[in-house]
Amino acid sequence: MIFSPPRPFLFRAVRGFEGTGNFSAEECGDRLDIHHGSLGRNRPPPTSALIVIFLKRQPANVHTDYTVIE
Repeated sequence: MIFSPPRPFLFRAVRGFEGTGNFSAEECGDRLDIHHGSLGRNRPPPTSALIVIFLKRQPANVHTDYTVIE
């Protein structure tokens, strides 16, 4: 059996503070959850960011959220 390598997919995600934190992603069946965690003194309105994630197939559903920890 021949396996195909993961391919890059471009997603728009939300984030809290731009200068701190990082993104994480988790697949669960056909769903992809993208999360951004950052540090700050308050919870700012979300801003969008483009990220590339390597996956074997395109997900049917994508959910994105963020948290800010003081």
